[in-house]
Amino acid sequence: MADSDQLTSPLRTAPPPAAQSNSPQQSQNTMQPKPKAKVQPVLRKKGQFKRHLKISIDVAMLVLFLYLMSYRPSLGLLLHAVLGISLVVLFVLHHALNWNWHRTLFKGKYNLRRSLTSGTDILLLIAMGFTIYSSYRIASMALPFEFLPPPRGIWRDVHMASTAWCFLLMAFHLGLHMHNTLSKWTQSLKAKGTWAVGSFHLLEVVVVLAGAYSLWLHNLWQDIMMVPTPPISMAAPLFYAEYCSIIMAFCVVTHYLLNAITPKRVTPRRIKQH
Repeated sequence: MADSDQLTSPLRTAPPPAAQSNSPQQSQNTMQPKPKAKVQPVLRKKGQFKRHLKISIDVAMLVLFLYLMSYRPSLGLLLHAVLGISLVVLFVLHHALNWNWHRTLFKGKYNLRRSLTSGTDILLLIAMGFTIYSSYRIASMALPFEFLPPPRGIWRDVHMASTAWCFLLMAFHLGLHMHNTLSKWTQSLKAKGTWAVGSFHLLEVVVVLAGAYSLWLHNLWQDIMMVPTPPISMAAPLFYAEYCSIIMAFCVVTHYLLNAITPKRVTPRRIKQH
């Protein structure tokens, strides 16, 4: 009997096995993978980096473009050509980072604002293409390479005209993207009082008048029509200030143009029930 008790005692003292739950909710929870908490911050940082990179490239393109437009013989053709090639590289990077625009160009519905924005971007792309090609046709004036074609006078005129088109379309393109920012500024100034809004509108009028004067002074309307104009000699800071006033004037005019063509949302009034 002692031997039989020793054999059976482990069976008596062994704890019962854990009860297995067959509920569907618990089995579902065990099968689902744990959420990755670090994915969201990584994607957010990646999006912020791409946005900052886009802004940096756009600013660098604008600065380079204005510098190239302020060309004077004292600056040298070689430096002009090297900086022009750098601008083309930045232009390609700009479109690579905004490749989604190319993919969705023929998708979705087109309202008036999207038609205006896409039309401006397409015209700017065409004008930039003429600028790049005309630069290639006259590049032998600056770069001593045998494969470059001999320069001709017509391509210099095309280069000047396409550059003027690029600048005006770029200013309008920038105005389209600054519309929301100007709207936010106007809304924030309304909270400070009527004097703040009035001062801001007065500043806008001054900017538009200064930009219109600079546009007339630099004969850009004649340049886009390939009408020969005498060169204007002025100090570099004054040149940059006047061209920046043209860009700001385009931003203000474009802002009010979009306000005029964009339908306003009308919120329905609630009818009080008695």
